Amino acid sequence: MERITDLVMIFLIIGITLLIEFDFIVDLVIKNFNPSKIFILLLICLIGGLFFYKYVQKSKTTVAVKIKNFFKSIIEGLTSIFRMKKKGAFIFHTLFIWAMYIFMFWATIPAIDGLDVPFGGILVGFIAGAFSIAATNGGIGLYPLAVAGAFVLFDVAEEPSIAFGSVMWAAQTAMIIIFGGFSFLVLPFYNNYRNKTN
Repeated sequence: MERITDLVMIFLIIGITLLIEFDFIVDLVIKNFNPSKIFILLLICLIGGLFFYKYVQKSKTTVAVKIKNFFKSIIEGLTSIFRMKKKGAFIFHTLFIWAMYIFMFWATIPAIDGLDVPFGGILVGFIAGAFSIAATNGGIGLYPLAVAGAFVLFDVAEEPSIAFGSVMWAAQTAMIIIFGGFSFLVLPFYNNYRNKTN
């Protein structure tokens, strides 16, 4: 449920970014890609997706069953949010955590000399960084390049962009190691205390 919620949040941020930077993204796509080829590619993906859906729906092969179970678990994870005892608190904290992710991204920009990024660029850089973390082992090596690549689209200098991405990746990794290690040390004592009081 938690991982599915994170996936929903990243797609929500992508949707907001598309709305905010719609004209910029459309111009960027038209400049770099042939619109007719993009339309044909989207049409092929749509038709292919429909055929794939029909195949998975009717097939009883091991692969098809695994795919069906995967999507079933996604739906169950999403619907379980609304069956929680404290669903309001869960939704609030989810939104708050992701808002703080973006705020941390924005608040770090003044720390790098020569870095001036518009809000739309911050969102695009955040999304690029998030996907780089998903694509590699914690974004190691790729995170700074992904963020810099997003910033360069907004005419931001490459060198400070890479420096920013490196600082962000190092800060996030350090936080995970420090607070994660602290949690592992404290958790046994906390669980022992709970067991005694219960």
